[in-house]
Amino acid sequence: MDFMFFCIIFLIIVFLARLYCMYRDTRIMPPSPVRPLPVVGHLLHLKKDFRPQYKKWRRHLYIGSKLLIVLNGYDVIKEALIRRADDFSDRPVMVFDELMGYQGKGLAFASGDVWREHRSVTLNIFRKLGLDENVLATRVTTEVNRFLGHLDKSDGQPVNIRELISASTSSIICAILLGRVFQYDDPRFENIIRDIQTIISKNQQIVMMSYFPLLKLLPLDVLGYKRLLRTMDGLYGEFKLWIEESRNRDPRDNFIAAYLTERTTRVRQGHTTTLDEINLLKVVSDLFIAGSETTSATIVWFILYMLNYPDVQRKIFHEIDQHVEKGRAPTLRDKPKLTYVVASILETQRLSSISPVSIVRTCPKDVHIKGFTVPRGSLVVPNLDSVLFDKTIWGQDAKLFRPERFIDEQGRLKVPEEFVPFGIGRRVCLGRVMANTELFLYISRMVQTFEFLPPRPGQPPSMNYVLGLTAVPEPYLVRALRRNTCRK
Repeated sequence: MDFMFFCIIFLIIVFLARLYCMYRDTRIMPPSPVRPLPVVGHLLHLKKDFRPQYKKWRRHLYIGSKLLIVLNGYDVIKEALIRRADDFSDRPVMVFDELMGYQGKGLAFASGDVWREHRSVTLNIFRKLGLDENVLATRVTTEVNRFLGHLDKSDGQPVNIRELISASTSSIICAILLGRVFQYDDPRFENIIRDIQTIISKNQQIVMMSYFPLLKLLPLDVLGYKRLLRTMDGLYGEFKLWIEESRNRDPRDNFIAAYLTERTTRVRQGHTTTLDEINLLKVVSDLFIAGSETTSATIVWFILYMLNYPDVQRKIFHEIDQHVEKGRAPTLRDKPKLTYVVASILETQRLSSISPVSIVRTCPKDVHIKGFTVPRGSLVVPNLDSVLFDKTIWGQDAKLFRPERFIDEQGRLKVPEEFVPFGIGRRVCLGRVMANTELFLYISRMVQTFEFLPPRPGQPPSMNYVLGLTAVPEPYLVRALRRNTCRK
């Protein structure tokens, strides 16, 4: 009884001390929008779609007992992620990774030596695999041809194009990681895509569990926490099979084999290294998600914009038709001539803003920036929406789809410094060259080959979206009509 009484008193003291710190912190922090509530902080003030609030508040929040500071505006984000990169590059503890034994591993959520070594090794392997624009273009073109063949089978009937695009872009990253091309209907491949999409769609539950780790103690798995863990475990189980399959493969066309070879070399030479199979597992997962979901989501947004802005689709086709000979597919050599095509892709990336906020950071020490203090251990979220939708940069029509904003008066492409869909600074997306290559080759070929129309004339799908790890349009149907056929 005495011990139980002591424990209760101790917990009460800790709780009250935490409340005191929350309300009486004397450091000059960015102002809070409203006074945080005990235990839950500002959680009850956040809507399901947090994007408008992050921009409106421009402040610090408490999610549970976690202090979260939102960086808004290009100048502030640049100051933090470029000029003060040493202070804003670490990742916080993510509960799901911690529970599965992967905390601090891989690329996306690694920090310090683990992140630095794996970033360097990953880029080096990419170079050895020949993943520059030209070699990558050959791989992508082969896959685009296969994708178009499958799309052609729809015969102009309404189709959910996201499923097909996800399979196609995922196939490219599979070929890079495993050195193998899957058929779209391969059960293993279908399971991977399904698991990835489940994890992406449940991202808010993952984040919430990191803010409130005690939620995992709730009975009956009311938040789906255990189901999500099983999904993750199944996905990692498949990636473990990939590692086993790659042990004796040629490292010249297989990322996993190249990683294993590099690890063996460093160990034999007596170098201290963080390369190991747990890190490899996380790297494969990080690269797969980044290399498939972001590209497919952008293409799905592009088609949706074409349905809502048919004049833009006509201009894109006219430019391709004017500069690319009949019977030939666009290549990267055509890219400098296809200014409007590229501008439309850039505008899709800007306006869709599929990653509204950059991956959360944490500060290893108190940091003073722009007259405020970012306390040690606080969470920091760069709000990319605040840059990509800034009317002082993009004009008063920043919320409209207008590719011309990326073209100057001489008809040349112009890309402002503030164009940051891949983030900025030390942790900028590693796959941006790959993504841009894929987007150009997919989109130029798709519009060259098909005219995209809504199922019912004059009734394009809505622009509503679903927010998970990325912002993706609500499911919609589209008709893809071959350019050399009559409308049906």
